Amino acid sequence: MKYLLSYCFLFLIVFNTTAQKLVPFRNAKGLWGYKDEAGKVIIKPKYGFKAHQFSNGVAIVNIGGLNGYGVIDAKGNEIVPPQYNFAYDFVNGLSKVCVGGKDVFGTDGKWGFIDTKGNVVIPIEYKTIDGDFDGDSYARATRDEGWGMIIDKTGKEIRFSTCDKLLGTFYKSSLALAIKNKKYGIVDKAGKVIIPFEYERLYSFENGLAAALKEKDGKWGFINQKNEWVIKPQFNSGTSFNSFDFAILSENYMHGCIDRTGKITIPLEYSIIYPPSNVTTPMVVVKKNNKTGFMNPVTGKVIVPLKYDEVKDFKEGLAVVKLDKKYGCINPSGKEVIPLIYDDAYAFSEGLLKVQVGDKYGYLDKTGKVVIPIQFKYAAEFLGGGAYVKAMDNRSYMIDKKGIEVKE
Repeated sequence: MKYLLSYCFLFLIVFNTTAQKLVPFRNAKGLWGYKDEAGKVIIKPKYGFKAHQFSNGVAIVNIGGLNGYGVIDAKGNEIVPPQYNFAYDFVNGLSKVCVGGKDVFGTDGKWGFIDTKGNVVIPIEYKTIDGDFDGDSYARATRDEGWGMIIDKTGKEIRFSTCDKLLGTFYKSSLALAIKNKKYGIVDKAGKVIIPFEYERLYSFENGLAAALKEKDGKWGFINQKNEWVIKPQFNSGTSFNSFDFAILSENYMHGCIDRTGKITIPLEYSIIYPPSNVTTPMVVVKKNNKTGFMNPVTGKVIVPLKYDEVKDFKEGLAVVKLDKKYGCINPSGKEVIPLIYDDAYAFSEGLLKVQVGDKYGYLDKTGKVVIPIQFKYAAEFLGGGAYVKAMDNRSYMIDKKGIEVKE
């Protein structure tokens, strides 16, 4: 029993060590490392670009330079030494990487995939790759121009005799858009034609409907998977239905929304209309007569009156708005939670909002409270727990979220 208890205690120590969450952070020199959730430094800062989050026990890091991307484990050991122009986060155990590019973004380089041990799973020989095998999807790849072929997780190239070109990767769907003889249709994963190649333009199915244009210079409508018109052609343009079951349409350069029955929920009378990012309720930004607000595209009700001169995307639950040259923030209900009294305001970053008063900058929390005084000549957004600032005497340094200078 004594030995069993000792073994269990040792197991718990090892499990807690390996299961701990590591958080990227920056030091005073701008180098990236990792801390545990208690704030203890686990991997010392030495990476020049932003360090990525850990996934499957490994993380993408960059030491800087043209070939600076590599992979480390949770102890900081190099699984893959820095050698790639660019590397994406691991998805389903694979990372898309690039070599031979002209810059750190992989321009004109070759692309492929590696696993979490650094093994090349899909040869790094493609000019472009679109997709990352999320779920049970494929990726599109080219060696020359055009979209070429799709490839599976083993690198097997898949081509269908039923079409000339696949335009989709079967992401979250068993169907994909395709082209044959310059006409659009839809096929399944076996290459079977589900929607005939008879459309001038066609979108992928979203929630059972797809926007379709059958005749040149004709009108857009929506079909179901039986190739039946559910909403008859009548619009100058069409987009896919999203998860909230509405679509945005255009007519004579004016925009509006419809529901799945074809009912117009928002009249086509707005110069701009689009769904904002990072919201979990049905909402669109609308603009008319140079004033901007928010509406519910399902009910057509106004959420925020069209009174603002500018509306930015939601981030961390709040959106920056501008009225009469002053900035503040609203929540998704339209309530002004930070008063419009600032000369400028930027999106929230790590819980703090950079604002400007006159020629000075500082930071607010989400209640509008000034948590770091508005006293800097320049201030950056927070990243990795720190932000660079410049004092009025032109001294530049990094501060933490309490406004304290980071020394190490």
